[in-house]
Amino acid sequence: MIPTLLDALDVKGATLTMDAMACQVSITEKIIDRKADYLIGLKKNQPTAYADAVQLFAMKDFPCDSWKETDKGHGRLESRSYLSINISKDNMRSFEKFAGI
Repeated sequence: MIPTLLDALDVKGATLTMDAMACQVSITEKIIDRKADYLIGLKKNQPTAYADAVQLFAMKDFPCDSWKETDKGHGRLESRSYLSINISKDNMRSFEKFAGI
């Protein structure tokens, strides 16, 4: 479904955000081939990459940007916390398979 949608849309120059369902090598390749960037959630559907990310975030004092957002709507309060880091291929080999990293 996602590859078909990517074929139908003009995504050139866009940054696409998707949940972990899209965290697949073939989807990241198609996004990069279509001249777009991506931000995709990572869960245990990619066990090696997930384990590497958990290990990285468990390190003390690693450089990162962080921020929080709180939204109220649809009868609920949602709070989100974010950490953003730069990774290198030297310490995150499991991410090399994803296009554009």
